[in-house]
Amino acid sequence: GAVDAYGPVLDLLATATTTTSNGNKRTGSSGGSSNSKTLLPPLGLVAAASPLAANVYAERATCSLRLGEFAASLRDCARSLYVKDDAVDAHVTKAAALRGLGRHDDALADLAALMERWGSNDPRIRHAYDVAEFEARKKNRPDYYAVLGCRSIATDKELKAAYYQRSREHHPDRHVTASDDDKRKHEQAFKLVGEALEILDNPQKRKLYDDGYDKAAIEERIQAAERAANNHHNRHRHHHHH
Repeated sequence: GAVDAYGPVLDLLATATTTTSNGNKRTGSSGGSSNSKTLLPPLGLVAAASPLAANVYAERATCSLRLGEFAASLRDCARSLYVKDDAVDAHVTKAAALRGLGRHDDALADLAALMERWGSNDPRIRHAYDVAEFEARKKNRPDYYAVLGCRSIATDKELKAAYYQRSREHHPDRHVTASDDDKRKHEQAFKLVGEALEILDNPQKRKLYDDGYDKAAIEERIQAAERAANNHHNRHRHHHHH
Protein backbone atom coordinates (compact mmCIF):
# COMPACT_ATOMS: atom_id res chain seq x y z
CA GLY A 1 0.00 0.00 0.00
CA ALA A 2 0.91 3.67 0.28
CA VAL A 3 2.92 3.07 3.46
CA ASP A 4 5.06 0.36 1.80
CA ALA A 5 6.12 2.77 -0.94
CA TYR A 6 8.26 4.66 1.57
CA GLY A 7 10.36 1.58 2.42
CA PRO A 8 12.63 1.63 -0.66
CA VAL A 9 13.27 5.38 -0.25
CA LEU A 10 14.35 4.89 3.37
CA ASP A 11 16.44 1.83 2.46
CA LEU A 12 18.14 3.85 -0.23
CA LEU A 13 18.89 6.66 2.22
CA ALA A 14 20.26 4.25 4.81
CA THR A 15 22.52 2.30 2.42
CA ALA A 16 23.68 5.13 0.15
CA THR A 17 27.48 5.45 -0.01
CA THR A 18 29.71 7.83 -1.86
CA THR A 19 31.43 6.46 -4.94
CA THR A 20 35.14 6.68 -5.50
CA SER A 21 35.87 9.19 -8.21
CA ASN A 22 38.42 7.31 -10.31
CA GLY A 23 37.58 9.05 -13.54
CA ASN A 24 40.89 10.85 -13.82
CA LYS A 25 43.83 8.47 -13.65
CA ARG A 26 46.60 10.95 -14.40
CA THR A 27 49.64 10.45 -12.24
CA GLY A 28 52.34 12.94 -11.39
CA SER A 29 51.80 16.24 -9.68
CA SER A 30 48.13 15.43 -8.97
CA GLY A 31 49.26 12.88 -6.39
CA GLY A 32 47.34 9.93 -7.81
CA SER A 33 43.60 9.36 -8.01
CA SER A 34 41.49 11.33 -5.57
CA ASN A 35 39.38 9.10 -3.33
CA SER A 36 36.34 10.92 -1.96
CA LYS A 37 35.81 8.21 0.69
CA THR A 38 38.84 9.43 2.54
CA LEU A 39 37.32 12.89 2.74
CA LEU A 40 33.65 12.17 3.44
CA PRO A 41 31.74 9.91 5.83
CA PRO A 42 29.56 7.26 4.13
CA LEU A 43 26.57 9.05 2.67
CA GLY A 44 24.29 6.49 4.37
CA LEU A 45 25.10 7.93 7.78
CA VAL A 46 24.47 11.47 6.60
CA ALA A 47 21.38 10.63 4.55
CA ALA A 48 19.67 8.60 7.31
CA ALA A 49 20.00 11.64 9.55
CA SER A 50 19.11 14.20 6.87
CA PRO A 51 16.07 16.50 6.68
CA LEU A 52 14.95 14.36 3.72
CA ALA A 53 14.83 11.24 5.91
CA ALA A 54 12.95 13.21 8.60
CA ASN A 55 10.38 14.27 6.00
CA VAL A 56 10.00 10.75 4.59
CA TYR A 57 9.40 9.32 8.10
CA ALA A 58 6.89 12.08 8.82
CA GLU A 59 5.03 11.41 5.55
CA ARG A 60 4.91 7.67 6.22
CA ALA A 61 3.65 8.43 9.75
CA THR A 62 0.80 10.48 8.24
CA CYS A 63 -0.11 7.58 5.93
CA SER A 64 -0.17 5.13 8.87
CA LEU A 65 -2.32 7.58 10.83
CA ARG A 66 -4.89 7.72 8.01
CA LEU A 67 -4.96 3.91 7.94
CA GLY A 68 -5.62 3.84 11.68
CA GLU A 69 -2.21 2.24 12.38
CA PHE A 70 -1.46 4.51 15.32
CA ALA A 71 1.47 2.58 16.86
CA ALA A 72 3.30 2.44 13.50
CA SER A 73 2.62 6.15 13.04
CA LEU A 74 4.13 6.95 16.45
CA ARG A 75 7.27 4.94 15.67
CA ASP A 76 7.89 6.93 12.47
CA CYS A 77 7.15 10.22 14.25
CA ALA A 78 9.81 9.31 16.83
CA ARG A 79 12.31 8.58 14.04
CA SER A 80 11.51 11.84 12.29
CA LEU A 81 11.78 13.90 15.50
CA TYR A 82 15.05 12.19 16.45
CA VAL A 83 16.54 13.63 13.27
CA LYS A 84 14.69 16.98 13.34
CA ASP A 85 13.07 17.82 16.66
CA ASP A 86 11.18 20.82 15.30
CA ALA A 87 9.47 18.91 12.46
CA VAL A 88 5.96 20.37 12.73
CA ASP A 89 4.34 17.61 10.60
CA ALA A 90 5.72 14.91 12.88
CA HIS A 91 4.59 16.72 16.06
CA VAL A 92 1.06 17.23 14.69
CA THR A 93 0.82 13.60 13.48
CA LYS A 94 2.19 12.29 16.79
CA ALA A 95 -0.51 14.16 18.74
CA ALA A 96 -3.23 12.76 16.45
CA ALA A 97 -1.82 9.20 16.78
CA LEU A 98 -1.76 9.50 20.59
CA ARG A 99 -5.39 10.64 20.52
CA GLY A 100 -6.18 7.69 18.23
CA LEU A 101 -4.82 5.41 20.96
CA GLY A 102 -6.98 7.20 23.54
CA ARG A 103 -3.91 8.84 25.11
CA HIS A 104 -5.42 12.34 25.16
CA ASP A 105 -3.53 13.51 28.26
CA ASP A 106 -0.18 12.46 26.71
CA ALA A 107 -0.98 14.35 23.49
CA LEU A 108 -1.87 17.45 25.52
CA ALA A 109 1.25 17.22 27.72
CA ASP A 110 3.50 16.90 24.65
CA LEU A 111 1.98 19.89 22.91
CA ALA A 112 1.89 21.98 26.10
CA ALA A 113 5.67 21.49 26.41
CA LEU A 114 6.09 22.57 22.77
CA MET A 115 3.86 25.62 23.30
CA GLU A 116 6.16 26.73 26.12
CA ARG A 117 9.25 26.36 23.92
CA TRP A 118 8.42 27.53 20.37
CA GLY A 119 5.04 26.05 19.38
CA SER A 120 2.95 29.10 20.24
CA ASN A 121 4.46 30.83 17.18
CA ASP A 122 3.29 28.08 14.82
CA PRO A 123 -0.42 28.12 13.83
CA ARG A 124 -0.50 24.34 13.21
CA ILE A 125 0.96 23.56 16.64
CA ARG A 126 -1.48 26.03 18.25
CA HIS A 127 -4.41 24.36 16.49
CA ALA A 128 -3.19 20.85 17.46
CA TYR A 129 -2.88 22.07 21.06
CA ASP A 130 -6.46 23.44 21.05
CA VAL A 131 -7.79 20.14 19.66
CA ALA A 132 -5.78 18.10 22.22
CA GLU A 133 -7.02 20.27 25.09
CA PHE A 134 -10.63 19.96 23.90
CA GLU A 135 -10.37 16.15 23.57
CA ALA A 136 -8.62 15.73 26.95
CA ARG A 137 -11.28 17.82 28.69
CA LYS A 138 -14.02 15.93 26.87
CA LYS A 139 -12.59 12.58 28.00
CA ASN A 140 -12.21 13.72 31.62
CA ARG A 141 -15.68 15.27 32.00
CA PRO A 142 -18.54 13.36 33.67
CA ASP A 143 -21.06 11.57 31.46
CA TYR A 144 -24.18 13.46 32.58
CA TYR A 145 -26.52 11.11 30.75
CA ALA A 146 -25.02 8.12 32.60
CA VAL A 147 -25.20 10.09 35.89
CA LEU A 148 -28.96 10.47 35.38
CA GLY A 149 -29.29 6.97 33.96
CA CYS A 150 -30.93 8.05 30.70
CA ARG A 151 -30.16 8.04 26.99
CA SER A 152 -28.58 10.94 25.14
CA ILE A 153 -31.80 11.36 23.16
CA ALA A 154 -33.94 11.66 26.31
CA THR A 155 -36.71 14.29 26.26
CA ASP A 156 -36.86 17.08 28.86
CA LYS A 157 -39.61 15.16 30.66
CA GLU A 158 -37.48 11.98 30.79
CA LEU A 159 -34.48 13.96 32.06
CA LYS A 160 -36.52 15.48 34.91
CA ALA A 161 -38.02 12.10 35.85
CA ALA A 162 -34.53 10.55 35.90
CA TYR A 163 -33.25 13.48 37.98
CA TYR A 164 -35.97 13.09 40.64
CA GLN A 165 -35.33 9.37 40.89
CA ARG A 166 -31.53 9.73 41.18
CA SER A 167 -31.59 12.73 43.53
CA ARG A 168 -34.00 10.87 45.87
CA GLU A 169 -31.65 7.88 45.76
CA HIS A 170 -28.61 9.93 46.83
CA HIS A 171 -30.29 12.56 49.02
CA PRO A 172 -28.29 13.11 52.25
CA ASP A 173 -31.46 12.68 54.39
CA ARG A 174 -31.65 9.05 53.28
CA HIS A 175 -28.10 8.28 54.40
CA VAL A 176 -27.97 9.82 57.88
CA THR A 177 -26.90 6.54 59.49
CA ALA A 178 -24.41 5.53 56.78
CA SER A 179 -20.64 5.45 57.34
CA ASP A 180 -18.71 8.67 56.70
CA ASP A 181 -17.30 7.14 53.52
CA ASP A 182 -20.76 6.25 52.18
CA LYS A 183 -22.15 9.65 53.19
CA ARG A 184 -19.38 11.35 51.22
CA LYS A 185 -20.04 9.17 48.15
CA HIS A 186 -23.77 9.92 48.21
CA GLU A 187 -23.13 13.66 48.74
CA GLN A 188 -20.84 13.73 45.69
CA ALA A 189 -23.34 11.73 43.62
CA PHE A 190 -26.19 14.03 44.75
CA LYS A 191 -24.16 17.10 43.73
CA LEU A 192 -23.29 15.55 40.35
CA VAL A 193 -26.95 14.70 39.66
CA GLY A 194 -27.82 18.38 40.25
CA GLU A 195 -24.98 19.48 37.95
CA ALA A 196 -26.19 17.07 35.25
CA LEU A 197 -29.72 18.50 35.33
CA GLU A 198 -28.42 22.09 35.37
CA ILE A 199 -26.53 21.45 32.10
CA LEU A 200 -28.96 19.12 30.32
CA ASP A 201 -32.14 21.02 31.27
CA ASN A 202 -30.90 24.13 29.45
CA PRO A 203 -31.14 23.72 25.64
CA GLN A 204 -28.12 25.97 24.97
CA LYS A 205 -25.94 24.22 27.57
CA ARG A 206 -27.11 20.77 26.49
CA LYS A 207 -26.19 21.53 22.88
CA LEU A 208 -22.67 22.59 23.94
CA TYR A 209 -22.35 19.48 26.12
CA ASP A 210 -23.42 17.27 23.20
CA ASP A 211 -20.80 19.06 21.07
CA GLY A 212 -18.13 17.86 23.52
CA TYR A 213 -17.60 20.80 25.90
CA ASP A 214 -17.11 20.33 29.65
CA LYS A 215 -18.90 22.36 32.35
CA ALA A 216 -16.22 25.08 32.63
CA ALA A 217 -16.07 25.58 28.85
CA ILE A 218 -19.89 25.68 28.65
CA GLU A 219 -20.03 28.41 31.31
CA GLU A 220 -17.27 30.37 29.51
CA ARG A 221 -19.14 30.20 26.20
CA ILE A 222 -22.51 31.16 27.69
CA GLN A 223 -20.92 34.17 29.48
CA ALA A 224 -19.10 35.23 26.29
CA ALA A 225 -22.38 35.06 24.34
CA GLU A 226 -24.15 37.14 27.03
CA ARG A 227 -21.35 39.74 26.99
CA ALA A 228 -21.53 39.96 23.20
CA ALA A 229 -25.33 40.38 23.34
CA ASN A 230 -25.02 43.13 25.99
CA ASN A 231 -22.38 44.98 23.98
CA HIS A 232 -24.54 44.79 20.88
CA HIS A 233 -27.58 46.02 22.85
CA ASN A 234 -25.62 48.93 24.37
CA ARG A 235 -24.17 49.96 21.01
CA HIS A 236 -27.62 49.80 19.44
CA ARG A 237 -29.15 51.92 22.24
CA HIS A 238 -26.30 54.44 22.08
CA HIS A 239 -26.76 54.74 18.31
CA HIS A 240 -30.52 55.45 18.71
CA HIS A 241 -29.90 57.94 21.49
CA HIS A 242 -27.85 60.05 19.05
